[in-house]
Amino acid sequence: MKNIIKIKKFKTLAIGMLLLISFCLISLTVAAGADNGYKGDKPLTTYRHDTTTGDLYFSHGDSYYSGKLWNDDIDAYTVNHQVTLPSGASVEFARLYNYWTWSASSTTGQYPTMTLTFEGNTISTDAKYYDQKGWGEIYDYPAGTWAYDVTSHITGNGLYTTTVRNTDSDPDSYVCMDGIGLLIVYSDPAGQQIEYWINEGADMLSTMDTSGGVTAEEATTTSLFSGSVDLSSADNARLWTVVQSGGDDGNKLIFNEADWTGVYDATPYPDLDIDEARDVTGHLVASDNIAKIQAAPESTGGDYLMPSNAFLVITKKQTQRLEGDVTNTGLPITGADAQLVAQHIVHCIELAGEDAQAADVNDDQGPTQVHISGTDLQLIKQYIVHLISEFPGGQFIP
Repeated sequence: MKNIIKIKKFKTLAIGMLLLISFCLISLTVAAGADNGYKGDKPLTTYRHDTTTGDLYFSHGDSYYSGKLWNDDIDAYTVNHQVTLPSGASVEFARLYNYWTWSASSTTGQYPTMTLTFEGNTISTDAKYYDQKGWGEIYDYPAGTWAYDVTSHITGNGLYTTTVRNTDSDPDSYVCMDGIGLLIVYSDPAGQQIEYWINEGADMLSTMDTSGGVTAEEATTTSLFSGSVDLSSADNARLWTVVQSGGDDGNKLIFNEADWTGVYDATPYPDLDIDEARDVTGHLVASDNIAKIQAAPESTGGDYLMPSNAFLVITKKQTQRLEGDVTNTGLPITGADAQLVAQHIVHCIELAGEDAQAADVNDDQGPTQVHISGTDLQLIKQYIVHLISEFPGGQFIP
């Protein structure tokens, strides 16, 4: 009888322990699932959407993973960017991206205190993006992307140096650097017209077995490129995406109806993954193009990564201006254009008013002869054979 009682007590204890473990696991899953920072809940947002005649430059320079950056002056993180733009290009804006992770004091996660200098100039953040797991007692450390306006510090081609220091007064504080990115949008008289979107943010994704049961579909970051696109005028379209960490072949890039795996393959190195200038021309849609970055499926072991940037650049088809097309329609010279040009050349008419002003292509406000001659004629000849691309004052031939 005593043995039976002991067996019953053991069974009761065992059942109680199983119930306790199950309750803890359920509680952990519920806690993680209720507000799990590993889900794709922070879409990348558009910093700037515009057009220009030129292009985009982006580089991580000689970035590397820093390990723990402590709060002393000796322990600094330095990255160099060698900027090479086309001859005659001018900077429209330049943006520096600080990709950081694993910020804590001892074992408690906290936002970092950092000082950045660019070419010796202390710079302030223009935008701060953060994300954090938000649950559990361990590894609840924030990571982020900080953006800085460095337009005034880019003076031309050359080497530009960024230095990062942890300036938190807490001796137990540290932060780890995943890298520094430099973005420049520039105008170029010899370039083509582009339309561009600059998206940025920080969205922590994880489908690993320690991530609270997050699925790949849940661990998906979106990046909307809002607006309509004239597909008939698009010559090509390129997409840049930047993620911190990553490296699993199962991570996926989605652009509208197209998708690719093996994109985030630890290039340039495991802590910073850049997919550069991917050709997405054939996958453009006429309105609201969208990119998505998705963590590897949990069934294959999953992965951790943090999307930080997405840049879309659409290059427009070139159109050639016809000589004598004074209305700038791009059509063959006919109608009023042809009539005015022909009459002027054969001396049938004298130009007056706006017509005379347009014929004064050297913009010297001098008299315009019936038959164009002198400096005006020389400039027109140079324009026709493409020695110059425009006239002083912006005038065109009539």
